[in-house]
Amino acid sequence: MFGVNKFAAIQVGSNEISMKIYEISKKYGIKEINYLRSSVEIGAETYRNNNLSHNVINNICDILLDFKQIMKDYGVLDYVAIASSAIREAQNSIVVLDRIKITTGIKVKVISNSEKRFLYYKAVTLKNEEFNNMINKSTAMVDVGAGSIQISLYNKGALVVTQNIRLGFLRIIEMLTEFSAQSKNYASLIEEYINNDLNTFRKLILNNDSIQNIIAVGDNMNEFSKVCLEDVKDNILSYEDFKKIYEKLLTQPLDVIASQYNISMEQAVLMLPTAMIYMKMFEIANSDNMWIPGVHLNDGIALDYAIKNQNLAAKHDFSGDIIAAARVIASKYKCDSLHTDNVEYIALKIFDSIKKIHGMGKRERLLMQLAVILHNCGAYINMNEVLINSYNIIMSTEIMGLANSERNMIANIVKSITYDIPLLNDLKGTINKDDYIIIGKITAILRLADALDKSHLQKFNKINIDVTNGIMTITAYTLADITLEKGLFDKSSGFFTEVYGIKPKIKRKK
Repeated sequence: MFGVNKFAAIQVGSNEISMKIYEISKKYGIKEINYLRSSVEIGAETYRNNNLSHNVINNICDILLDFKQIMKDYGVLDYVAIASSAIREAQNSIVVLDRIKITTGIKVKVISNSEKRFLYYKAVTLKNEEFNNMINKSTAMVDVGAGSIQISLYNKGALVVTQNIRLGFLRIIEMLTEFSAQSKNYASLIEEYINNDLNTFRKLILNNDSIQNIIAVGDNMNEFSKVCLEDVKDNILSYEDFKKIYEKLLTQPLDVIASQYNISMEQAVLMLPTAMIYMKMFEIANSDNMWIPGVHLNDGIALDYAIKNQNLAAKHDFSGDIIAAARVIASKYKCDSLHTDNVEYIALKIFDSIKKIHGMGKRERLLMQLAVILHNCGAYINMNEVLINSYNIIMSTEIMGLANSERNMIANIVKSITYDIPLLNDLKGTINKDDYIIIGKITAILRLADALDKSHLQKFNKINIDVTNGIMTITAYTLADITLEKGLFDKSSGFFTEVYGIKPKIKRKK
């Protein structure tokens, strides 16, 4: 078919490796044409031994070699293969990824927790109408993974807050296995372990408010759906419906559960901790319903690829969600929103006015916005070291949808608004040469923008920018005295000229 691209999304998960093959086109969107899965206990070995053994690595390579042949048979033109915590947390992860690449020719990208959760979120948005109906009311998307859970709260169509808790089903089982022999009631042991963190979440994040709906997604949803969705309309369970299923899982032997729902014993073991997490969410949030949309991480990978590479129009504003999450963090740390909004306005004006000069795109523009929104959060801790404190807060805070390298960039941009940018070799984390150049370009803009509202009085709330003959003129329409801002602006202009080769100047019109 003309204009149709065959694409494969591969996930190297905690207890299985999966691949979905899709047809992607502007006209027909994303159509799944095959779905393959193969079990391999990666996560259990990582959480138990902190390393992956030679045998497990060989199993991964054998499965991926089979997938590679299937991709060839289908005429797949491109693929994306990702792995998350099960490989990310293995101490020999670098060796594992190298073995996979050399043996199979498949390059697996390890993604951060926030990136993984954002891909699940993208997958759910493929169910566009149902998803939008849900998040118009108070809703918690609860993503139960092998190593952790992510709880994202929505209301009135917008993301309100997101929180990661290290309570994944495999991690729970591996941590409690050694204690199970000492306890007569293994279920009670799991429940005690889960309750502490989720009760803390209720007190700190929910503030004892009710959440009307739960959206259930995660690594174990294939099997969990088999248990939960028998004779259920629209994949929506009431609290009472789910409570009956939960009580059945509590009382039935594992072999009966495995036989009844046609799942393996290994998968049956995972049902109870997964169900307990959702049951506890029902209780602490006082929720009415749970929707299991039946999407997979592979679907999110496909949508992400289609938007970036096939120019497929997104039906949801994902960048807006990332910005909304950053604003929630800023609000938590009592940031001056008027100052932040004004600096953001000035910075975006400068960014958009010199597009042809800086060569950056939408993603860099987003990173700049996030840096502005979060640059003043350190004042909450100490007024004397605001930007250093802001750096530490950003580095310690997950922002859904960002790679760890992007969060590292934002933190360094924020710190460099006042302090010198460190040498590339002195930067910690995952900053490469290209990232370093972007840090410099964005910092140069933010130094000017921040200087123009150093008084926090928003004197530059209406500006015009003209770039002519190597001079960028910022015209401010204001009656206010701008002596302070002009002095600080002139001090910051040297770095901007060094980076962009143009000289910034201020002009006032009353």
